[in-house]
Amino acid sequence: MEKREMMLVGVLFGAAALTYGIGVLRPLVRVSKDLEISMSGRIHKLEGRGATLAIDVVMKNPGRGNLRLSHPYVKLYHVKTIAVGKTEDVLLASSEINTMVYELKPQEVLTLKPIYIFLPYSKLGSISFTLVRTLSKEGRIDLKTITDTRINDSFSKSDEAILEYQLK
Repeated sequence: MEKREMMLVGVLFGAAALTYGIGVLRPLVRVSKDLEISMSGRIHKLEGRGATLAIDVVMKNPGRGNLRLSHPYVKLYHVKTIAVGKTEDVLLASSEINTMVYELKPQEVLTLKPIYIFLPYSKLGSISFTLVRTLSKEGRIDLKTITDTRINDSFSKSDEAILEYQLK
């Protein structure tokens, strides 16, 4: 095979791979935009060792396709001010890994059981005093909460919110 023919074959294979990739990825991106995840949080229990937080997650599928969703993995962060207008996220805790998978049909809403995360005071280090003081003074703490969910075993969606965790 001549050099020109080899180049032409390479270009054709590349174009075919690109077309296939776009055809596969476009629906996944659309599906991830269709999926709506909302969350709310509360302080479930206070103990001498720490606090147990409960995160309520609701998943909505307003789209036309079926979704296969992994149980969300949740991470909690304290947003620490390090300078005027500058912040730093400090990871406090995360949920246990749960291998549960949910099927969400079109126009369906799924409310999950609360996801509980224990936040030990000993792991909070220097920010524990700030969080405990805020909690005792205001009855709440604000934490950045991020959920990660796999969609149809091939795409990941992250949702982020600053949630107010109140004593109830």
